[in-house]
Amino acid sequence: MNWLPTYFNRAKAIDFAQLGWPLALIFSAGIAGIALMAYLGDKLQQRTKLAGVGFLIAGGMVYIASTTNRVELLVLFFVAAVFCQSAYAAQEYAIIQRILPANQVGAGTGLYNGLSMLLGEVGGSLILGSIVAATGSFDVAILSIVVSAWLASIVMFVLSRMIRY
Repeated sequence: MNWLPTYFNRAKAIDFAQLGWPLALIFSAGIAGIALMAYLGDKLQQRTKLAGVGFLIAGGMVYIASTTNRVELLVLFFVAAVFCQSAYAAQEYAIIQRILPANQVGAGTGLYNGLSMLLGEVGGSLILGSIVAATGSFDVAILSIVVSAWLASIVMFVLSRMIRY
């Protein structure tokens, strides 16, 4: 999400001054998505499947968003992508607790949190920035996000076959 304002500005030629309402809607979708997806995860007890579906749809929405230049459609597709991606954010710690032995949940959660911040936050921005720097194309960087979301979806579906609730 760190790169989104730059993407809107450089790839879609939206002035930074006009990004207030689009970004507010997109980030709000993440909050609403976490609330709904956490509820569904508790209710359905299918956390990994829910996360897999979320990643699958989010990747598709990001791809579709990359094909449009209309601000309204761009925002709509990114709202949907962030909302669906929230399916994982709402489940990730519950999944960790399910996978790890009870006496290792604290240490495992700390390790996961540290690695996810390092790899996800730093690595994600570094990878996208490196792709744009190497190719000059935001489209290739967006494609890497789509592929990553779909790979994460596959991992979640495989994990759903291994975890029993």
